Amino acid sequence: MTFYAFSALVNAITSIILGGFVFLRAKNSRVRISFTLFASSVGLWSVWYYFWQLASSESDALLFSRILMFFASFIPATYLHFVLALVNKLRVKQIILVCSYIYFSVFALLSFSPHMVSHVEPVAGFAFWPIAGPLYAAGLFVWLLTVIYTTSLLVQAYHSSSGLLRSQVRYMLLGMVLGFSGGITNYFLWYRIPIPPIGNILVSVYVILTAYAIVRYKLLNIKIIATQVLVFAIIITLMVRVISADSVRAALPDIILFILMLIFGILLIRSVSKEVAGRERVEQLAKQLTRANKKLKLLDSAKTEFLSIAAHQIRTPLTGIKGYLDMILKGDMGDVGNAVVKDRLQDVFMQADRLSRLVTVFLNVSRIEAGKLQMKYQLNTIQEIIESVMIELRPEAKRRNLNLRFVPATAVIPALYIDKDKMHDVVMNVIDNALKYTQKGSVTITLKPEPHAVQCVVEDTGMGIDAETIVKLFQKFSRGEKGLTTNTTGSGIGLYIARKIIEMHGGRIWAESNGIGQGARFIFTLPLSLQANPPVEVVAVADGTVNPPRRIAKRSQTG
Repeated sequence: MTFYAFSALVNAITSIILGGFVFLRAKNSRVRISFTLFASSVGLWSVWYYFWQLASSESDALLFSRILMFFASFIPATYLHFVLALVNKLRVKQIILVCSYIYFSVFALLSFSPHMVSHVEPVAGFAFWPIAGPLYAAGLFVWLLTVIYTTSLLVQAYHSSSGLLRSQVRYMLLGMVLGFSGGITNYFLWYRIPIPPIGNILVSVYVILTAYAIVRYKLLNIKIIATQVLVFAIIITLMVRVISADSVRAALPDIILFILMLIFGILLIRSVSKEVAGRERVEQLAKQLTRANKKLKLLDSAKTEFLSIAAHQIRTPLTGIKGYLDMILKGDMGDVGNAVVKDRLQDVFMQADRLSRLVTVFLNVSRIEAGKLQMKYQLNTIQEIIESVMIELRPEAKRRNLNLRFVPATAVIPALYIDKDKMHDVVMNVIDNALKYTQKGSVTITLKPEPHAVQCVVEDTGMGIDAETIVKLFQKFSRGEKGLTTNTTGSGIGLYIARKIIEMHGGRIWAESNGIGQGARFIFTLPLSLQANPPVEVVAVADGTVNPPRRIAKRSQTG
């Protein structure tokens, strides 16, 4: 078998397999049908090209060359059909396509007359090469014009498209340049120009790149196709060698190779198919997860916006209710008189105050998630904040018969650029939690300096925390199972807000416990670098990522 016969065989196998593959896999019916027609034209042309190369008589060579020209005549028309379907211009260019099919059908029929293929003769080492008839030039001229016109359509589509279609067109243009550059080397010898058809095998590259563009802008499916083409090409080559061998002994090595290639080829194709199917499933799941994640982000953003609006709308009437209740309790609107009524009004005021604080908490959550929580950094000492919280919480500790004590640092703790109000909320939340979850014993707050930070430890002798709960304690709406029965008034977001505020100060907060019934320690640190400059603001958002940090330009100073 010569190189030219082999190249024709490769072209035939590639085109037929790819035509069938695209017909089964492509989603667009017009693209699927038009590409199948195109691949069939190339495949049938290549089949008869192969037989022509192996012809042993002048009459057979002439017949085979005329048949191959019959199918070659339809290649430009079917390719134009395919490109028009791909760029969605079939209706607009319908007349041109119909004229193309009619024109090339006439030349296909003329291929069996001397007007197209005059005769065959020895040329440039080929025993039977066809010589062009008087009408062959006209057919070849229109053939080239059609190719140029189709290329111009692809170039226009490339410049006007984007995304997947643009990638498809790019690969098709590359395939067209390679394929037609190789295919055109077949026509020089028709006019006795001594240039052999060395580029004929590039027609396979042309079909492969075109199929690659249709199926998908990725190599997964082409990997299967390439494997199948390679295996089938080797099998057919070995089969031809076996058939053309002079004796059984001479054919024996090829027979053994043929059997081994058949077995291992099937195994190889199955293995590649499984690998590609697995990757496709993973990619599909990844796309589904990406879409679901986008929807969740949109829902979370809508929820945050709703929460913010609702909290604002609730806080306004609550402020009025609290104001009127405070005026009534102070006697500004007259003496209540009845002690029982006054006690009930006091209870209503306390519940309204609690609800107001809860609304403020939800507002802070929505602001944190939207990246709109305003921080006012001023020089303050954390020790002063802890002492003020201790004064507020001593009555509650006394009511619970708990020992609440503060162990200040032995060394001087410098003033830091911190948001006093929000840091007060953090300290209040942590100590108040310790009191709520401690039935007896004590709550001890220790402040101590570290080499590069200030550390505050809130340690209690309460119910303790198990390992499973401690890892999610600072997440939004997270509460331990024991906490649901011990403290039913908690919202589950206080520690979440505390973590965000501490992180906005460049610090850390975490919890430690030896287990249920063995108390707990809540620890947070603030960097000593805050004594010189306010922190770089890192705004947390709902999905756990952060917005780009920025230095706060304006700050208030005290002292």
